[in-house]
Amino acid sequence: MDYKTLQINFERELLLQIVISMREKKLDKKGAKKVAKAFMPAMASIDEAAFMEKTARLCEFYPEILEAFLKTIKEYDEELKTKNLKLTREGIRKSSEFSREAPGIVHARLEEQFLEDVNGSKTQKFRQEPLTEGGEEYGSN
Repeated sequence: MDYKTLQINFERELLLQIVISMREKKLDKKGAKKVAKAFMPAMASIDEAAFMEKTARLCEFYPEILEAFLKTIKEYDEELKTKNLKLTREGIRKSSEFSREAPGIVHARLEEQFLEDVNGSKTQKFRQEPLTEGGEEYGSN
């Protein structure tokens, strides 16, 4: 959910909460205007964090804003979790693909080194020597 969608969803939910409060006679026209007017500065917020912060501050004074906030933040939070999980899965998949490719790369390099050694283009770097322990060949009696 992008910032604009968050604002629109919140605005719609707040309007619904104001209408419900008016029908239940918890709020009159003057009170509805007061709630809407208090909310207007939050709509001018630059980003999601500022919008949420300003709206959260209004929640303690206006129950309609609190109800709209609780419903909208739940949707926003669920979408944010889904987005983060998707990004995490993609990261794990990419690292998994790399780890599967890496042994092949190492194997190809070792094979190349072996062929160079067999063909005599390079000298053999390691000599096979019997393992010794204390000057004697290891494993001999």
